[in-house]
Amino acid sequence: MVNGRMLNVFIIAVWIVVILLLASHANLVFKILVYSDNKVLPRWTSASVVSSIVSSYLGNQTSLVVIPVYVGDVNNSQYVLEGVDQVLRSLNLSYYDLNKVYDVIINRYNDVTNETVRDYVGNYTAIVNNIYINESLLCSELYNISSEYYNTYSNYTSTISEFSSFYSSFLRVFFLKLSASSGYDYPTSRVINETTSTVLANNDYSSWLMTQIGYFITVLNGSIGSLSTYGLNVTTINGALSSSYGLTLARINSTYMAMLRNITMSNPLAVQVIALGRNPPRSLVAKLVAYQFINSTPLLIKPYLTQLACSNRSQVNQVMAELNSSLRFIVLSAFSRPPYSYANNVTNGSLYSDGYSLVVVNSTNDVRIYDAFSNYDYVYPFSTGIVLNQLSRMIESDVPVIDEVSSILVLTMLLFVLGTLVAPLVILLILVLTYGAVLGVIYLIGVSGLTVYYLTVYMVSPIVFGIGVDYSLLIVGRYLEERRRGSTVPQALNIITRMTVPTVLTSGGVVAAGLGSFVASNYQYIQVIGLSFIVTVALVILTTTVVLPSLVSIMGDGILWPMGLRSSTRELSTRLIVRLTRFSIKRPWLVLSIALVFTALSVALLLQTPLTSNPIILMPNIKPIQAYKILLSHFPNYPKLHRVNPVHRN
Repeated sequence: MVNGRMLNVFIIAVWIVVILLLASHANLVFKILVYSDNKVLPRWTSASVVSSIVSSYLGNQTSLVVIPVYVGDVNNSQYVLEGVDQVLRSLNLSYYDLNKVYDVIINRYNDVTNETVRDYVGNYTAIVNNIYINESLLCSELYNISSEYYNTYSNYTSTISEFSSFYSSFLRVFFLKLSASSGYDYPTSRVINETTSTVLANNDYSSWLMTQIGYFITVLNGSIGSLSTYGLNVTTINGALSSSYGLTLARINSTYMAMLRNITMSNPLAVQVIALGRNPPRSLVAKLVAYQFINSTPLLIKPYLTQLACSNRSQVNQVMAELNSSLRFIVLSAFSRPPYSYANNVTNGSLYSDGYSLVVVNSTNDVRIYDAFSNYDYVYPFSTGIVLNQLSRMIESDVPVIDEVSSILVLTMLLFVLGTLVAPLVILLILVLTYGAVLGVIYLIGVSGLTVYYLTVYMVSPIVFGIGVDYSLLIVGRYLEERRRGSTVPQALNIITRMTVPTVLTSGGVVAAGLGSFVASNYQYIQVIGLSFIVTVALVILTTTVVLPSLVSIMGDGILWPMGLRSSTRELSTRLIVRLTRFSIKRPWLVLSIALVFTALSVALLLQTPLTSNPIILMPNIKPIQAYKILLSHFPNYPKLHRVNPVHRN
């Protein structure tokens, strides 16, 4: 008993040390989360390709802050902008004078679009060349297969024809020689060999037929070669000749059928290209070849696969020219040339439109600018960095609130189900510590170099408290049940170990396998979500099947304080369920109507909820989001500055 108690104390002590070490990193998890969709997508996806093109034009958006400022009347803009300028100068910053920089924008726009297209064309040149080489090799192989197949088939038909000709000549000479030797006692093999020599001397047969002729003579000699020509009857001769001829034809057929079969199996496309005929059309073979590369080819190159297949080198240059045109169209469509009409709207060095002035600042610390204007309700700093920073702040404050609400709800439910105090508090405490450890593990996953998407921290909390409470109730409920049946504490724990723990392990394994299937994804951030799920389930199982029984073993019935063995509310729950069941049976249409109403409300709410991961759409109407809306409505075509020589106000 003492050894068992010491073991339980040791288990709990080790668990506390490990959990606290992991949980000490929980607050750091928000520093490694990725909030931008572009950072979690592979480089070969279409979204990443377009995003890269856009980024090449916009440059490092976190070093550029655009600030819509409400100034009201244009005559009032100078006074308002002077106040904005003073705040910026206190940060050792000043905004661009758009009167001076506009021409630079136009020139830089042309330079950047040309440079962007040139860079991407350069990146795709090697890919296009590699695809052309691989498709050409496959195309050449398929044409060789077609040629080999039809040549082999031609040899096959020629062999059959030549052998039939040989057989006819052999029969004529053989019977002549056989008639001449009818009065002599010769072995038939002598006549067969003489006949063969005569026929071969008078005819020129192909080399591949000689093997078949040799086989024919061997079979014929084996049949009648040992017999004497004296008294040899026609029936025996005809039977031997027919049998040898048939066996030789069968040998020819099997030989060439095996050769043809091997050719058709030499390449997955062999049957298709052979079916196209002796000289298959290039256009059809090109389509077969292009289809083989469709899954491994970048999206922008896929339309050119057929054009590159089975063609000459000039097609590569043509494809690159078309790709150049397509990329230029993408860039120019995403960011049209800035209209010169904006130059007429520049007032006091800023862009003015319908009561708003647009101030542009180049800074590497855009969050500092946002904080400096936090009390200015008419100034709206905006940049990618500001949006992501606000999203990060929201999540850092949002997750603890959600966790607190979850803890209160979990505790309330446990108090209702168990009807006692200590057990709910113990269960909630160990699950909260487990949740902290899970966040710590997610942090360690992030610092190891893997991409952790910000939604991951939202996903693990329901798993911890959901299955954690379920498994804990199974353990504590089974303990209470066995104690009320008269079992001692050790006996009750022994039953839990033999009966309940295997059930929890099985259920946990199924949950881990189902949620952990995310690791099979091609996307790393989804793999990390699956890995986080597996770690979460593993830690919950460890807590509920090892730590909780150890606590029960040490505390005994004290875990049920103050109600003790009277703490179960199962009778109340059962009576309530029975009443609800009877009510549903008596009034099924009412229950169905209520269910339909709630379903309709849920569907309506779902339809109004935007299905997107775009933080600008999901975030509340805070200042950066208001700035974004102002930019869209008042300055829709304004080009962001990119690597422009600073021309600040004096």
